[in-house]
Amino acid sequence: VPPEKPVNITCWSKNMKDLTCKWAPGTEGETFLHTNYTLKYKRRWYGQDNTCQEYHTAGTYSCHIPKDLALFTPYEIWVEASNRLGVAVSDVVMLDILDV
Repeated sequence: VPPEKPVNITCWSKNMKDLTCKWAPGTEGETFLHTNYTLKYKRRWYGQDNTCQEYHTAGTYSCHIPKDLALFTPYEIWVEASNRLGVAVSDVVMLDILDV
């Protein structure tokens, strides 16, 4: 089975410079095939896609972005799940680091 799209993305910040996000796998999770999760983020209007590097920082389905986030800028954040049979992309969450 191809992966299901990840759900329930939530993020928080300790010091307004970093961001930790976690999510839940789709209903079936990793029933049959190993699934890779990638958290991506970008500045809303002019950002490049960036990939989060530090996984499992707050549990199995989590990632930590340590620094270099801009204030007063909305970010788009989403998670891609992939296995041998395909890719599924979560809904995009929009957030401003000052609000989390």
